[in-house]
Amino acid sequence: MVDLRAKPFYLDDEGVKWVNDTLSSLSDREKVGQLFCEILWDRPGSDPETLFDFIEPGGVMYRPFPGKKMREYSLRIQNKAHIPLLIACNLERGGKGGNGGLTDGTYVASPMGVAATDDPHAAYELAKVACGEGSACGVNWTFEPIVDIDRNPENPITNVRTFGSDPDKIIAMAKPYLDACREADFVSTIKHFPGDGVDYRDQHLMSSINSLSAKQWHESYGRIYQELIDYGAPTVMVSHIRQPELCREVNPDIKDEEIMPGSLSREL
Repeated sequence: MVDLRAKPFYLDDEGVKWVNDTLSSLSDREKVGQLFCEILWDRPGSDPETLFDFIEPGGVMYRPFPGKKMREYSLRIQNKAHIPLLIACNLERGGKGGNGGLTDGTYVASPMGVAATDDPHAAYELAKVACGEGSACGVNWTFEPIVDIDRNPENPITNVRTFGSDPDKIIAMAKPYLDACREADFVSTIKHFPGDGVDYRDQHLMSSINSLSAKQWHESYGRIYQELIDYGAPTVMVSHIRQPELCREVNPDIKDEEIMPGSLSREL
């Protein structure tokens, strides 16, 4: 069983009781719904309540929305939900910027721009703006900080969305981002496990490849994830990225055709 009082949940007795009571009250169908985080687009003539037509999800992720409308929709879907929703955004550049978030929020800087200051407090301030403006719109979960490594200049996902190519700097910048989120009662996410930035292809369109050796992975991406998980990162986004050598290290008998991306891989 998961220890809800330990890392990364740190729940008190009241919180543990709420989780156990709520879980025991759910049907199997309701439990399945809690596994899903649906995407909510700003489409003319659409109602956010349609997300509940088939099953009640556990979470919702906004794509770009104006703040006033996002706040209205957040209130509407929370009122519709029987269990409080996790409501997510990409808030990597402050309130505004990145592939998601507020269309009229405050743009602070890209993660790489923040890292260029060489001041970890700048990452804290970035997250503080993101959490403050996100909270005002009903958001309680950000899919940041991005802890990929900028290794391949042709990668279409990472580059300036990362804190750079130095694992030590990435860790140094990610920790204060996590601190600011924790202080704001905001759920943060480290991504994209097992690590983007090596391939030149878009893992949203196909399963791309992290082609490092297992040793290279442990010394770079693995070290970043281990240190930030130990630091208390509450969630990890697992991606459609394969890491063949790490799979082979875990399972030496695995066949090439059995190597799956992180989102489907038992080994990863």
